[in-house]
Amino acid sequence: MVGQRKADRLWPRPRTTRHVWVSQPGVQVPPVQGFVVEWRRHGYRWWALVLTVHTPAAEPPLTKLERVRAERLKPVRSDPNGDAWRIWR
Repeated sequence: MVGQRKADRLWPRPRTTRHVWVSQPGVQVPPVQGFVVEWRRHGYRWWALVLTVHTPAAEPPLTKLERVRAERLKPVRSDPNGDAWRIWR
């Protein structure tokens, strides 16, 4: 790509993210990847409508859409120009 500036070749970085880790109840239960569809405030608490995919053993994947308290969510920052994308170029 001769003649292009680096800024013209890069995707803009998102200011906010919708990808999250969702903590699960229980001891030693790993978090699940999630995607925030919507935010709502109920009283003094924030809740998110989150889409998750659970993969139980010996069963097909289970997709869940549920309201989750904000305290259970940890955002995952993403960069569309990161090294992981180089395999697609």
